[in-house]
Amino acid sequence: MSKDVTAAYIYNGTPKTLLSGVLKAVEKMNLTAKHENVKDNSFSIEVSEKMKWISTNWPIKFKIESSFMNGTSTLIVKASSTLTSITQEISNQAKINEFLDLVKTFAPNINKSDNSITDIERIPCPKCGEMIAKTAKLCRFCKTEF
Repeated sequence: MSKDVTAAYIYNGTPKTLLSGVLKAVEKMNLTAKHENVKDNSFSIEVSEKMKWISTNWPIKFKIESSFMNGTSTLIVKASSTLTSITQEISNQAKINEFLDLVKTFAPNINKSDNSITDIERIPCPKCGEMIAKTAKLCRFCKTEF
């Protein structure tokens, strides 16, 4: 069973600059691109780590999505792995933080005070037990309303 780690980066700049920063971070972390979907004001990229044979953790897969609206881009990064353990969850969180730190370096905000990373807090759905955002009004798995 895999536990996803999700984080967001609110970016005030051009979508092209953000995409460039993301691609540089992917290259710097030596990640392999599996799928890219790039449009004018949004993009979606799936990348993964290469298998490390002398490691206790599974390779991490990243799903990176960005959308641009009203002069601001929202970058959502989700990290997951095949199996989960305490060390794997810690590794996933560390890798997502490393990735977003690199994105912030390669694509810094125009307005420095808005250069923030927000973790999305997750809780189990009371009905089905799947992990959902704490602020969710509807479970995306069982469709229970809160």
